[in-house]
Amino acid sequence: MKLLMILLLIAGCTIYQGSAIRCYYCSNFAPDDPYPPYDPDCGAADYQNMDFMLEDPLTDACYTKISSDNGQVQRGLEPSHVNDGECDTFGAITRCYCVRNNCNTNTCQDCDREIK
Repeated sequence: MKLLMILLLIAGCTIYQGSAIRCYYCSNFAPDDPYPPYDPDCGAADYQNMDFMLEDPLTDACYTKISSDNGQVQRGLEPSHVNDGECDTFGAITRCYCVRNNCNTNTCQDCDREIK
């Protein structure tokens, strides 16, 4: 019986490997800064460059960050818990969040702020 309990415990730990999310990871500014990597197309309204993706088992959301002042866009992984479709606006900066793989393709069109 003891052996069966140990085997069940090992099997349970082996089966649960946690979840990871895969997000687009780029910026359309600062070409000399590697984090996040520069992609001049990162600001596209329907961004989908498979060369600029990152996966992290400790992250459960993706984000898109946009500056309405200068059109700078950054996409990446969000380590804190956020709700799908949630938006934050601080001055000219809007961040929108999503919780599915490669979901940060948009330019926060669904947020309550007009993005230029």
